[in-house]
Amino acid sequence: MEQTEIALFPIPGMVAFPGTTVPLHVFEPRYRRMINECVEQERLLGVCHTSKTLNQGPSKQTIEEALNTNQATHQPHFVFSAGHCEVKEVLEDGRMLVMLTVLDRYKLATETQTLPYRIGLCERIADIETDDSGESVQLQARLVARLMEIAQGQDSAELLVQLKERVESLTPSEFSFQLFEFVRFDADLMQEVLENTSPSARLRLIAQVLQAG
Repeated sequence: MEQTEIALFPIPGMVAFPGTTVPLHVFEPRYRRMINECVEQERLLGVCHTSKTLNQGPSKQTIEEALNTNQATHQPHFVFSAGHCEVKEVLEDGRMLVMLTVLDRYKLATETQTLPYRIGLCERIADIETDDSGESVQLQARLVARLMEIAQGQDSAELLVQLKERVESLTPSEFSFQLFEFVRFDADLMQEVLENTSPSARLRLIAQVLQAG
């Protein structure tokens, strides 16, 4: 299977999905270096939810100290999404505002670098079934209706417009990921959705959580 070199950015509670864009605020020295090298070398960046903390960083620091030292070290989940990053702004103190355009899901196969940040050879994850089954289409329709109901309940006109513009052109597989631009679940549950390779199973899980009868 073809492998792709990807830099791993472990962020507790962060689960990214294909087809979405993710803003990142990067301040640790090792990760600022990582971003610069990803841009320079056109390397993909993977954003990973974490399973545990390997090394706890200093408990009390000034902003200046935090900007010049590495913080806690986390064990990343080895199924994650990755894409191309773009530096939008570098602030006077060195912090970076970055936009990640997420392309695909990947699984770490072999770690090739640990310090100052992780790099691995990774394999792309594809769905194991087609996404055009009748069940998937019906689930998508129910979920769209439920999201519209939630948006109306919150009097969110802007969200309604975005939903109407976006969902009509999405396949059930795309929709099962991109709906997370509109709703957020517990990170562990979103990780479960990300790792699932069946569009209909993902949609069933999301429908259960959203109570989309």
